[in-house]
Amino acid sequence: MPLFFFLWLFIEIASFIIIGQIVGVFFTLVLVIASMMYGFSLIRKAGEMGARSAYQDFRAGRTLPFLVLSGILLIIPGFFSSLLGLLLLLPLIRDLWSQRTGRAASSTPANDPSVIEGEFTRKDDK
Repeated sequence: MPLFFFLWLFIEIASFIIIGQIVGVFFTLVLVIASMMYGFSLIRKAGEMGARSAYQDFRAGRTLPFLVLSGILLIIPGFFSSLLGLLLLLPLIRDLWSQRTGRAASSTPANDPSVIEGEFTRKDDK
């Protein structure tokens, strides 16, 4: 695990140096700040979408946990983590996740043929 952390840190620092040399220090900082602002907005949007069980949603490959994880990765300063955060927003990545885990990557149960959507009203015997 420490090796993974140091490798991640090395990639983040190297990406800062490379991007900084290409676009300059000012635009590098602007990109990092914009990425963080977008990450905060994604987390806020996820919070507004509801307080479902994030663990069950993540295991099922639904959109909300990917949105939260993507927002967290975008908030972390660095271009590698931001790239991973942006990749998690792509439906293709969620579909690949669902193929790998064998679960549906949908935010609604519409892809499940055993689910019938509908509304009901409970009437008590009174």
